[in-house]
Amino acid sequence: MHILAKNAIIEYSISGAPVESAAKTLVFLPGWGRTKNDFDALARLLEARLRDLCLIALDLPGFGGSPMPADAGLGIAEYAEILDDFLRKLGIRKAVLVGHSFGAKIALRFAALFPQKTEKLILI
Repeated sequence: MHILAKNAIIEYSISGAPVESAAKTLVFLPGWGRTKNDFDALARLLEARLRDLCLIALDLPGFGGSPMPADAGLGIAEYAEILDDFLRKLGIRKAVLVGHSFGAKIALRFAALFPQKTEKLILI
């Protein structure tokens, strides 16, 4: 699936409970040069055991199926703002962010900029 967030086309996958009825939403943020597919096995495991979770994995702009926007020059704050717009467009008010490496940096910045939208951080 694709969505436009802050002039960036974001490729993402969603599984588990629907956003509207999920007890919690986990958003997986991959490391530098990595893709949403890095979280496939973990998402399948969680989906099988915790059926009330909504699980979303995305390719960060510039990696995987998410091209770098034409007005490139993205820093951590810009990635966090793109994530904010992405979550808003999916109707997610609060999320558990699971970030690996570079994704963890984005999760930390997001939590600093938008604490009211951050339920928890899981940093790998």
